Amino acid sequence: MGQSRFGGWRRAGGLLLGTTVAMTLLAGTAHADSVRNDVALVIHNAGQPDEFVRRETTVAEDQTVTVSYHLQAQQGGTDSVPGCNATPDAPVAITVVAPPEVTASTTSFSFTDCTTEVPVDYSSTTPSSTGYRIDVTASGQGENRVTQATFRLFVTDATAPTFDETHTRYALATSAAGANVNYPTPTATDEVDGPVPVTCSPPSGSLFAPGSTTVTCTATDAAGNSATTQFEVKVFFGATWLSCAGCDEDDKELKGGSTNPVKFTVYKPGGGYITDLSIISSASITKLSNGSSTPLTGFKVTGHDIHNNVKVPTSPGKYRITVNFTDGTHRSCVIKVK
Repeated sequence: MGQSRFGGWRRAGGLLLGTTVAMTLLAGTAHADSVRNDVALVIHNAGQPDEFVRRETTVAEDQTVTVSYHLQAQQGGTDSVPGCNATPDAPVAITVVAPPEVTASTTSFSFTDCTTEVPVDYSSTTPSSTGYRIDVTASGQGENRVTQATFRLFVTDATAPTFDETHTRYALATSAAGANVNYPTPTATDEVDGPVPVTCSPPSGSLFAPGSTTVTCTATDAAGNSATTQFEVKVFFGATWLSCAGCDEDDKELKGGSTNPVKFTVYKPGGGYITDLSIISSASITKLSNGSSTPLTGFKVTGHDIHNNVKVPTSPGKYRITVNFTDGTHRSCVIKVK
């Protein structure tokens, strides 16, 4: 970065957010006061002679950049001379001319001397990679030149893409490990770029474990703004209710100390069965009157069924038999002991 013969700075990009930009008003013929941009001087590549020297600054969308204006007397276009045309009796009025996409904190002000600085804040909610041209006009004594004050305000995209609504996906397990689940990739749209690519983790088609898994999807626009959305993939076992003598039959009493076979079946989607005992996370028999519980072990596989020869408690009352699965669900039934 170095100072140019115009008093500005050679740079490759726009000014950072909140940077103050000095805009100098210079005197022309007959010591007229005129406008000049001293700061954001950019040297462009050859092949662009119409914009070889262009003054510009950059602001993030919905943010503000401050440009400061003041007067300076000049004669013959380059040689500074003492004195200033602007006086309290002969002020120089300045008008900011900006496109509708740009908001200025003020669009008109005046100078009565060549020492006062007037800051103007510029902002925009509409990103632009080509920039918005901002001019000023000046009225007062003499020839008020304003061409040196023209600059471009580039507005960077600061808004992340937005996602369409997502929904929970459900699937039946195909094995004790879960199921490979395909889901539609959520769509995301950016106000500048339109539809943008979306990546998700775990990706569609992955093996999802039994229970609930959070899928996180990310979309990034060309300006580097990112957004995320999440949804759940829930994988369940297709298990039947527990089956046993006296299960959920209030009018049937079992003899204490007897053996009562309890069984259930887990179906695969599309046919077949899951008989892997690892799908059982725990099991118990609990007396309803006092909550005392005893773990159940010893589950076995017979054909396509999973069963357990449960020993009926000797104490009379109602008991709940519960089998908990690794997908977070359970199956249960109540028996009555006489």
